[in-house]
Amino acid sequence: MISKIFKIREERFVKKIDVWSAIFFIDPLAIPLTKLLHKTRITPNQVSISTVIFSLLAAFFFVSNQKCMGGALFYVGYLLDYTDGKLARLRGTQSEFGKKLDAVCDHFNKLIVFLALSYSQFYILGGSRILILGLILISIHYLLHLIHRILLIKNTYKGYPGYREVLIFKKDLGERFIKKGFLPSLYSYADEKFLFFVIAPVFGIFRQFLIISLFLSLMFKVLPEIILLLSKKKLAELHLYKI
Repeated sequence: MISKIFKIREERFVKKIDVWSAIFFIDPLAIPLTKLLHKTRITPNQVSISTVIFSLLAAFFFVSNQKCMGGALFYVGYLLDYTDGKLARLRGTQSEFGKKLDAVCDHFNKLIVFLALSYSQFYILGGSRILILGLILISIHYLLHLIHRILLIKNTYKGYPGYREVLIFKKDLGERFIKKGFLPSLYSYADEKFLFFVIAPVFGIFRQFLIISLFLSLMFKVLPEIILLLSKKKLAELHLYKI
């Protein structure tokens, strides 16, 4: 089973290095879907826009506290989100507009589903006081993301490559990750979205995972950037991987 997953990733339009959630839970379906869509007139930008439709449907079911249906619909949208870029690479039609459209759709999808889940899991199940607590946790969550982005920019100006993942484990372990096709991070933004909006709702642990995510964001995003910012080591001495 595992060997088949890595076998289908040998297609030229598939990223050679990606996050674990995409490798095991998205690409096994996204790759054949990309080939199927390649035979149609559907464009990558149309696929990007379709993710918004599925996110709105997912949000509707999340607000109704139908978490499994909401998680399933978000998964379909997430699957399409991983398909649009593959389709563009397969056809050789990548564009800056397509990248910006994909980013806008991605941010909108996350925000609308986050709000819907928060409403159902905090307000409906716990009332206004629990909703306030939930909003505080969500605010901390986004504050950590903001701090991470600011540190990322500062470190990029410092001369370190942007759009990177910093591995705080042993260097040889990171190299083994890369050779296997894994991004050397246990908790990327893509993994977080998959866990937040698919796994957590389906298993009924959204509120618990929101708290856990604060620790994970601090451990795997903010702290490595702080260490990097304060480090006086040369770039070659640090375990950085530009993806």
